[in-house]
Amino acid sequence: MDLNSVTDTLSVRELLCDAAVEQPIEGEFNIPDYQPEIFKIIKTKAEPVIVQKIAAGARATVDGYVRLTVLYQSQEDSRVCATTQKLPFSRQFELSAPVGDSNELYCRAGIGFLNCRAVNSRKIDARGTVELELKAVSQYPCEAVSALEGEGAQQQKNDLVLIREITCEEKQFTLEETLAVDYEDCDMPVLLRCDAGAVSDSVMIENGRAIVAGNVNLQLAFDLSNEQEYRIKRVGFNLPFNQVLDLSLEEGEYQATAEVSVLACSAAVAEDGNAEANVTCSIELRVSQSREASVLTDAFSTKTGLSIARRLVAGYSQVNEINESFGVRFSFENQTGTLIDFFILNNSCAVTEGSINGKATLCCLFCDETGEISAVEQDFEYAVVRAGSGVGYGEVNALFTLLECVQSAGVINVKCEGVLYGRFCEISRIEIVREVKSDPSAISTKTDAALVVYYADPDESVWEIAKRFNTAPDEISQEYAQQGENGEPPLFMLIPIVG
Repeated sequence: MDLNSVTDTLSVRELLCDAAVEQPIEGEFNIPDYQPEIFKIIKTKAEPVIVQKIAAGARATVDGYVRLTVLYQSQEDSRVCATTQKLPFSRQFELSAPVGDSNELYCRAGIGFLNCRAVNSRKIDARGTVELELKAVSQYPCEAVSALEGEGAQQQKNDLVLIREITCEEKQFTLEETLAVDYEDCDMPVLLRCDAGAVSDSVMIENGRAIVAGNVNLQLAFDLSNEQEYRIKRVGFNLPFNQVLDLSLEEGEYQATAEVSVLACSAAVAEDGNAEANVTCSIELRVSQSREASVLTDAFSTKTGLSIARRLVAGYSQVNEINESFGVRFSFENQTGTLIDFFILNNSCAVTEGSINGKATLCCLFCDETGEISAVEQDFEYAVVRAGSGVGYGEVNALFTLLECVQSAGVINVKCEGVLYGRFCEISRIEIVREVKSDPSAISTKTDAALVVYYADPDESVWEIAKRFNTAPDEISQEYAQQGENGEPPLFMLIPIVG
């Protein structure tokens, strides 16, 4: 009987890019005419926003902007003023190969450095860098031998569970909300900051569509100061959303994860005193399916030689959705003045060796006896969470849902709460047999004896011994197999030689 092979198609992954670059940003802009002139810049709050990640051919492009909030003082009025601008950026990355039938781009962005200066009383110049880290992972079909028949073929198999991505769908949506805010008898509240983050709580697939539910956390800060005192009021709102994405899926069981990001947010004080908020979000929904596969990892023949082509492949073995609450408390001393405001800067999460490490910077504004306002920064870590086996790819973000700072006797006591969200895909790597051909020139030399006496090493397997003597593993004594499992080497073995 001739040698015949049965093949299967596996969905494997390949890392096409793992790069970290510094992207320059710069811009010059005027503050609106209705705002006070600039006397002193207090602090610049910069947040990088990734608007789009796409891969085509052997290139990936990341588009985004830095949302810049400049806090300053004027000579006319010493209270905090704020203006917000966008600094766009775009960066291309070269990939090691063209992308396959689906791809995933994991991008992390942070502020490298930023310098804002007042060119004059109404113009601001901003220059700096955004640190971009990109991992591009693509999915390819790969042929693998799953079984051999004929020519005395002996085979070693490995059963795998691999995850294949079925589809990736994107959708943008906008929430427009009217929010009631208590301005504490202030006649002219001024909006200083508007920050938003979004997280998906659940994804359901039914009747050919996906339902993504979650919350947008909106944080607003209003200046309610008067001539006697500084008053900055911080208020938070949870805005639920429920979005439907149409899918074209056959019947079956699927896994789905949704990444929700905020593309833009704004708010204003309306004439009726309410706050009018507008938040635009993007959903990236990935639907995948698990399947079992049996592949050959090694083979030989008792009748002829074999030519074997092998390949080391990687595939997703598990997709872990991250949704973990966290909390942290810490204190630091400060004698600068009276605490009037506080917010988070430079919030970032890194997935390294299967752990999620979160770092952020707390910025506090203090006012001294002369009315001068200064900013003090304090770095802190907020979470270390296991994300998986330690081998894989992931993108995780943090959303702060609570931030409290209390000043007492020169000490600032801080309380933070939030949620980590995202996903981590675990990788399985295995060497597979891609092709097997009969090759009589590579046949092993056999002895004429029917039995061979062999002294085995304790860690040798039945397969290794059978391959050494070019005989069928099933013919080797089961007693030896049992002894080998117990770690007890036999004194000797009688190896039957079959042809």
